[in-house]
Amino acid sequence: MTSDRMPPSRGPVREEIHNAQINTAAAQSHRCGMTHLASGRICLLPERHSGSCDFRERQGELRSDSLEA
Repeated sequence: MTSDRMPPSRGPVREEIHNAQINTAAAQSHRCGMTHLASGRICLLPERHSGSCDFRERQGELRSDSLEA
């Protein structure tokens, strides 16, 4: 069964969230989330920031509620 209706929008979709190099929890918290694959460090700057990433050490398992700061 095909529907012509589009699903309700929940805001802009961040296509890069589907990239293995992006930390999903960070990206869903509106952070950059880019992961330095060699070290596992994650950029926690705001999404779509200008300039280079600022990679930080992971503190345990990264969860959305730990990114509030």
